[in-house]
Amino acid sequence: MRESSSIPEDAPTWEHEIRAREEAARVAFLAADVQALETLWADGYTVNSPLQQVLEKPRLLALL
Repeated sequence: MRESSSIPEDAPTWEHEIRAREEAARVAFLAADVQALETLWADGYTVNSPLQQVLEKPRLLALL
C-alpha cells in the first residue's frame, strides 16, 4: 500500500477532498472497479495512455 502524501493538517479543505478523490480513483483503477470509476470520472474524461493513444472514458473502462 502506498504511503499517504504529506499534506499539512492546515491545508485547505478542498485540497484534502481532491487528494481523497484521487486516491479513490487510483485504488479503483488498480482494482479494475469499473462501477466506482463510472462515478469518480467525469463523462468527458480523456487520457493519453502510455502507448500514446488518446482514450475516452467509455473505451478506457472497456479495456479494464
